[in-house]
Amino acid sequence: MIGLHTVTVGGTDISCLVDSVAIHHGRDDTDSQPEASSCTLDISTDTQDADLPATLDVGALVKVTTTVGGTVLVRFSGKVTDISQGWDEAGEETPDEAVAQVIATGSVADLGRRTVGDTPWPQQLDGARVSAILAAAGVVLSPATSDPGTVQILARDVDSQPALDLAQAVASDAGGIVWTTRNGEIRYADADHRRGTQAALVLDACDVLVTPTWQRTTAGLINDVSIGYGVAADGADQPRYTASRQDSISKWGEYSLSSSTQLAALADATAMGNLLLTRNREPVWILSALPIDVADLTQAETVALLTLELGDLITVTGLPAAGTVPTTATLWVEGWTETLTWAGHQLELTVSGYCRTVPAPRWNDLDPALTWDQMGTTWVNRMTNPNLELNTQFWGSSNSALWPLVRDTTAPIYGAASAMTTRAADLTSQATSVSTVQVFAPEVIGGGNNNRFACQPGDEVSFRYRMKIEAAPRTLNGYISWRSDTGGSASPATSTPVTFTATAVGAYSITVTGTAPAGCVAYIPTIYVTMPAGQGNAHPGERIWLDALLVQTNGDSTLGYWDGDTADTPDYGYSWAGAQHASQSLRQTGSTWDDATCLGPQPNRGRWDDVPATTRWNTVTPTGITWDKWPNT
Repeated sequence: MIGLHTVTVGGTDISCLVDSVAIHHGRDDTDSQPEASSCTLDISTDTQDADLPATLDVGALVKVTTTVGGTVLVRFSGKVTDISQGWDEAGEETPDEAVAQVIATGSVADLGRRTVGDTPWPQQLDGARVSAILAAAGVVLSPATSDPGTVQILARDVDSQPALDLAQAVASDAGGIVWTTRNGEIRYADADHRRGTQAALVLDACDVLVTPTWQRTTAGLINDVSIGYGVAADGADQPRYTASRQDSISKWGEYSLSSSTQLAALADATAMGNLLLTRNREPVWILSALPIDVADLTQAETVALLTLELGDLITVTGLPAAGTVPTTATLWVEGWTETLTWAGHQLELTVSGYCRTVPAPRWNDLDPALTWDQMGTTWVNRMTNPNLELNTQFWGSSNSALWPLVRDTTAPIYGAASAMTTRAADLTSQATSVSTVQVFAPEVIGGGNNNRFACQPGDEVSFRYRMKIEAAPRTLNGYISWRSDTGGSASPATSTPVTFTATAVGAYSITVTGTAPAGCVAYIPTIYVTMPAGQGNAHPGERIWLDALLVQTNGDSTLGYWDGDTADTPDYGYSWAGAQHASQSLRQTGSTWDDATCLGPQPNRGRWDDVPATTRWNTVTPTGITWDKWPNT
């Protein structure tokens, strides 16, 4: 095998004898520690006189490289562990030719055969513990390339146990990994290792040999945790941190994880439990394997691909649209398998989704000049009972005798109920009017009888509602009643109306906007229906339905209806400011702590375990608090 690839054994170039090289590197999933890298060489001689080199022996160093545009890229480095030799019978007239298969493994494999532990270890950070274990096995980690750790590990006494088992157990408990580079260097990556990583390579779907297959299963789903920590009292079990996500349990059923760990502190067990409940609270789309079309990559792309290490980040774009699966994916490289032949290269990356292993965000991951209120925008639906799910509180008829208002569940426009008002059968006045409804807020202005929405001159006010009529044509009217008084039922300072004629029976969406005039202290949204000119009187018993009221001051009048029950999206989050269906609602940009990491490798936004999962940036601290003034944890 000559061409792009070179194979040396014990320093001797044997490329001309190698037919193919098969390499496996890294891990197959994020629940396990990386395996020792492995390399299989298929070797054959092409003449009777050719022989296998003397350097090809157990323990010899195998190094495999690929050269691209003058750049030499190491694909494997390790020691020979197994050799099998035989002959290829080429026929009676041709002498037999020697063949061999050589298996080599990376340096991590050596750690599984080295026993350590004649001196107790004190309580220490996970990175320090792994370093101490490996040092006892003769491997010195460099602080420049291995991480210090993030959690405290219990002191322990160890008596002659495999170094690899001990190191991987610490790594698993701490959320880290013991891994090797393509060059065979052993390193430790702690739970913060992937923080702030940006994509090292962007691939298009055309660079993938086959159409990737997405899977969304309950694999990895965790919504109930029990994490052991600390030292157990005599005769007792290890203390445990327990927690659950009821929203996930209600939707998917209970998926529990129970683990005994070497974590020393409750705080670390709590952080781990909360992190698991956040990352793993719902099924996610998984794309685990990417067979790469190496031959058609550009030279720069090939170099970038072959430079990747375990834990690097890539982006794949242009994926086919199919149902709800993503068309762009940000993926961690967890390992790969590859086959090298004469001038050929097959490579399949093993990848994992960004959200499942990215570290929880921190305050100091952003520009210190940013303030909390710059992290997002909040819109407030000031209506405290916007869709009649509970009762008709804060929805009122201007004259309950003429237009009685009730909560109706027989023909709701939105949700389970609507407000319904009916033209009284004995109505003798206001013959052309079908109904009038005013909408109030729990903001008493000055102690009067009517609750109103407070405002100041210059405020931009809007309200949007849905209306359904059962007779047509009808004129649909809405207006903002501006109030300059401090209570009672004084006349409005002015009114801002909107009207249009509905020519068919059915539902309509109406928006009314206006600017609070000078002297205004409050406003009351008002909704009513009248007969168009020349159409005569309204019918006794005629009904209208009202629902989905969105009342905003200095908000966005173009927004469709939302309330605190609206489902979150990657761009917006929704919540009730207080009791469900009985308080104002919030619509906010920026992420909740729950989905902060699921937006991909952009600047991280916060720590999950520091505040409730539903808290957003601009509701945490007052305006003006900057990132560098907030404690770094």
